[in-house]
Amino acid sequence: MKVIEALKNAYLWKKDDLDGIKARIRDAIDRTEAHFEMKKLLYENTENAGKMIRPFLSLLAAEDYKAEQREKLLWSAAAGEILHIASLLLDDIIDEAGTRRGRQSVQAQYGKPAALCAGNYLVATSYFCLVDRGYTDTARDLMTVTQLVCDGEMIQDENKFNTNITEQTYIRSISGKTASAFSFCCGTSSRISGHDEKTQKTMADIGSTVGLMFQIRDDIFDFIKDEKTLGKPACGDFKNGIYTLPAIFAFKNGKYADELKSLAGKRESLTSRELEQTKNAVISSGGVEYAENYIEKLSLKVYSALDSLPVTEYMSALRTLVKALREF
Repeated sequence: MKVIEALKNAYLWKKDDLDGIKARIRDAIDRTEAHFEMKKLLYENTENAGKMIRPFLSLLAAEDYKAEQREKLLWSAAAGEILHIASLLLDDIIDEAGTRRGRQSVQAQYGKPAALCAGNYLVATSYFCLVDRGYTDTARDLMTVTQLVCDGEMIQDENKFNTNITEQTYIRSISGKTASAFSFCCGTSSRISGHDEKTQKTMADIGSTVGLMFQIRDDIFDFIKDEKTLGKPACGDFKNGIYTLPAIFAFKNGKYADELKSLAGKRESLTSRELEQTKNAVISSGGVEYAENYIEKLSLKVYSALDSLPVTEYMSALRTLVKALREF
């Protein structure tokens, strides 16, 4: 509980800047020429912003920025968050997800065409946030992130229902579709605030590693949390043929491999009872424990990188965030 309380305090500490990022996201939507129904859909999804973890990381990586750097920093964080929201809309189409954050997904509520148009509209809007203000260097970085996200999603799609998927392939996929955005947040903010190139690279690497931790933690939750807590069906990835680190490890455990591969073969027809059986097998095989240990190793990598940087209140807050990802 002390870690969570410290993290809440860190968010409160940066509340003004986080509110500034939210205001710029809304302003970006306000300025678009979208028709009423499109704008309504965009507002609904950008204002349900979740934990704002990527903008929060941007602020920590920037540390004590100068007043004249604030606009570029906040707009860059806003653009990154808009791109992230766009990726969620498009990801839900790919996964045919019915819920997102405890609500109906856009594709379930409005249909795939609306979700596809809204997702692509937000991608374009994220670039306009930067290009319209002359931040072309950051816009180029964001375009690279878009490419990496798409590549990671493609790798994931190519391996759907592949019970022989390797850990290396999984890591490559999430490095693109998740970790690249975290790396952008930290590396770009570090550059904007005037850090030297070595520090910029260190911050980008920290962001990427934190992104991996975040995704693996989310993949663990899919096997140990219930639907109410997740805001989406539990074990949904496994049912849809997306085999994450806990399952990949379990597939290699001789005692549980045949049972899990048999369950995987039922694909989307898996019943609630069989999904519960899947969860129990993955946990019993040591898959969840293996993934937790993987996060622990990643956290040590982040701590080592932080040890190479000056000790500041910002880096202390980043340590708190890493500790929260490691423990919960």
